[in-house]
Amino acid sequence: MIIMRHLAAGMMKRSYLKLILAFVFITLFPLSIHAYDVPELIYYKFDNAGGSTVMNEASAPVGTNPAPVSGQTMGGTGQFGSALIGNGGSSTTNRVNTGWATNLGSGSWTISCWLNNIPNDTTLYYIFGDASASSFRCFFGGVAGAGNIIIRGGGLSDLIVAGVASAQPSVLHFVYDSDADEIRGYLNGELKTTVPDSSTDVTGTGPFTVGGYSTSTGLPNGGLLDEFRVYSRALSTQEIADTWNVGLPSQPSPTVIPTLSEWGMAILSILLIVTAVVIIRRRKATI
Repeated sequence: MIIMRHLAAGMMKRSYLKLILAFVFITLFPLSIHAYDVPELIYYKFDNAGGSTVMNEASAPVGTNPAPVSGQTMGGTGQFGSALIGNGGSSTTNRVNTGWATNLGSGSWTISCWLNNIPNDTTLYYIFGDASASSFRCFFGGVAGAGNIIIRGGGLSDLIVAGVASAQPSVLHFVYDSDADEIRGYLNGELKTTVPDSSTDVTGTGPFTVGGYSTSTGLPNGGLLDEFRVYSRALSTQEIADTWNVGLPSQPSPTVIPTLSEWGMAILSILLIVTAVVIIRRRKATI
């Protein structure tokens, strides 16, 4: 009987521990699902204030690294740290030359950036692009309208995101989803517009430039650009909502800090573990 009682007690301990571990996994898992990787192709943080180059902190960086910053400067206040500062000059000599021969191809991709101090008028200001990639470009004003931004060229259907200048500081996401055959535009983490598109091929000989395009006017004087990201995949609406105001890979954001209920479950899990250990030790002491 004593042996059977000991065996039963041992089985109860193991079952109890399994339940505890399962409970901990289920309750703590939500705290880790908010982690996201850095972009695959380009990630410029522009935190080298006063410098003449910017590091590409992507996971598989393309182009020249670090990339030269010509004419424009880095400083001021960006989304996180400093930013690229425009001067309203020609993109021929005022731009970030990535050194990358644009190769987004016909597959999915995402391009995003933070912008501020862009005039709310119809004046043309170019944000990025590559003239060799079938005039793939992004700009404010002009055909986009006052304070609006457009991405076009590269075989894409034109996509306009309205009200960007009036919502500054603004974070833009352009998502080409080859599976859904569409291009989507997001403003400050929210989906604003979707355009059907199934025949894009964004490929060129380079260079892909940031802060300007070809010989056109780049960022306006005092205009700010930060957190420039290029992904080789289509970000989901959920990932955009979770990361549009988050510095990757680890900077926290109010929108992704665990809720009180999550913290409560985590604390409860720890208390249960401690309780289990105490119970097991006490039972061992009585055997």
